[in-house]
Amino acid sequence: MNKITLKRVLILIVAILASISIVSCQNATTTAITTNPTTSSGTLSTTDSTTTQPTTLPSSTEITTTTTIPDDNPLKDNLTKLEFFDYGEVTMHEGIFKESYDSSMAYYMGIPVDDILYGWRAALGLDTKTGVNQGINGNVLGQWISGFSRHYAAVGGTEITEKLNDLTAGLMEISTLRPMIDGSVINMYGFEKYLTGFLDLFHYGQKPEGLIMADRMMAAAMQSSIYTNPVKNLGDNGTSYEIEWYTLGEALLYYVNTIKQEKYPIASVREATDFAMVYVYPEFWDIFYHELNIFDFDPETGINSDYFHAYSHLNCFNSAAAYYRLTQDDYYMTSMINFYEFARSTQELVTGGFGPKTEWFLPEEEIINALQTRHDNYENQCDTYATYKFTDYLMRYTGDASYGNWAEKLLYNSTIASIEIEDGFAFYYSDYNSSYGMKTLRTDWKWSCCAGSRMQNINQVLKNIYYHDTENLYVNLFVNSSVDFERPENTIILTQNSLFPYEDTVTFTLTMDQSDVFSLKFRSPEWLSGDVTIRVNDELVPSVDLINHWLSVNREWQDGDILEITMPMGFSTNVFEHEFDYGPDGVWAINYGPVTLACEDNQSILGFHPIDYVFYDQPLSEQLLLSETPLHFHVVNDEEAVIVYKPFLEFDKHQIYYMYINLHEYSIFG
Repeated sequence: MNKITLKRVLILIVAILASISIVSCQNATTTAITTNPTTSSGTLSTTDSTTTQPTTLPSSTEITTTTTIPDDNPLKDNLTKLEFFDYGEVTMHEGIFKESYDSSMAYYMGIPVDDILYGWRAALGLDTKTGVNQGINGNVLGQWISGFSRHYAAVGGTEITEKLNDLTAGLMEISTLRPMIDGSVINMYGFEKYLTGFLDLFHYGQKPEGLIMADRMMAAAMQSSIYTNPVKNLGDNGTSYEIEWYTLGEALLYYVNTIKQEKYPIASVREATDFAMVYVYPEFWDIFYHELNIFDFDPETGINSDYFHAYSHLNCFNSAAAYYRLTQDDYYMTSMINFYEFARSTQELVTGGFGPKTEWFLPEEEIINALQTRHDNYENQCDTYATYKFTDYLMRYTGDASYGNWAEKLLYNSTIASIEIEDGFAFYYSDYNSSYGMKTLRTDWKWSCCAGSRMQNINQVLKNIYYHDTENLYVNLFVNSSVDFERPENTIILTQNSLFPYEDTVTFTLTMDQSDVFSLKFRSPEWLSGDVTIRVNDELVPSVDLINHWLSVNREWQDGDILEITMPMGFSTNVFEHEFDYGPDGVWAINYGPVTLACEDNQSILGFHPIDYVFYDQPLSEQLLLSETPLHFHVVNDEEAVIVYKPFLEFDKHQIYYMYINLHEYSIFG
């Protein structure tokens, strides 16, 4: 593998510096946000973190400062700064997320339990009942156990109750005969999925059998030399027993925390904890703790030995978060934060995705090549689920709202933008190819990993919307929903409603038993193109504190209070450019607010491609005009609106679009 060059180092430094540059105030016409100068940088980023070209937003926000206001988060000195609201505490309301959620879960709910368990029952000589062999396998079952359990906790109802009852009974019969569920194929990838699924069945499905089956799995693993003395190759993503061993820590410590809660003997807890500590991954985490160059290291084994598998190596930091909670060692948190900066500043694509070639982390020149030559540019379901968890850990352990920006981009450009599973075939890869793209299902792999993680992905969103400390309520994602916030002497229900991101104003309504004093805090988005305006009961709030990227409104709230927050959106660009031997080459793409835009195909124009009509080195606000349809834009002077940019999430299956555009017309790949 080619090692990094001095030029590459300089490019990375420039990219990172560009991503944190301070944006000056232009044409501010509304009330400016007031911030705490001791706890905030006083700036709001208006570009993607990988943008290397000047932003072309119509305006931006300067943060004014007043006297220091102390941080009112009572958890600020604790390990966990924020807590999430669990399933059942958040209720979805009609909107684009609920449409995606309902559509996705309807597919999974439509698969009969006897079909789900057919393969396991047949292999053990059990009665397959009314089951039909759909080829469902161990690649998805663990995730489905988890997904059904979370759906039960989140939504409830007779249908999911009956399904979970039947699924639990069938699994118990299988587990009694085969504790590891998948028999002779004792691989760590499957073990992690099943263990998490059974623990979710216990916690969220309210089934004691879930913990019984988790106990059986753990007992079998702790008696196997494969698990007690693993090889633990660096970068292992192959077909051996140890595949993705480095993601096991999160599940193992989930088990440890569960048996602590259930008051298992201290000796059992210690034994399980010692077993979990076998799966720490300093060989990889050290790279980021010491701020080394990942491309100076080669994976030792697996399906590729040039670059690291992106999904599983992001996911391994969710294990690092679990070890941080156990040990309180800042080593883990430092590694996580430095990895986050690496991923967003050098790997993140316009949608929030990453891994544009066979799911690998790549040097910039390889990213460009992949976006120009390949169509497997982002592993939607697994990657998005892992990123939701990762950003959740970072937000809770640091209290910093900025980590929620990545989750927001993936919500609109991956989770909601996904086409739904059909006949076991999932929307696995997103296609960002600069020649053209198209949404397709991965039909060469039935019941792929993404067919399993889709259910986890879409349920995880519910835990990323709201947070709280002991006094205050935090809003991370602008999703139509309500949350129950229990206070010592009050029950507060916060309901948000809007057409966001199709409009920039979100409305919040408070319902409570009695008046109460606390802060409502909102994540200040990185994409803001102007001043945030907040009104309470239609009266302008003159100043708002900005602390740790949270916009905070503190007051005595009354039952029926209505708060409106307006967050102006504008264009931003995601640019990758590299100096090759033959000259500069690169690609670029467009976001509007958190939403990725793509150009519709126009078959009436011979050889149509937006490279002939839209240019990265000119202000986008002077090239694209907002159409009558929200978030639809057309080229200036295009009165017939035949060249249309619209949200990537609106494109249907097999509809051609153009997301990335080559920077230079002479590109050898163009």
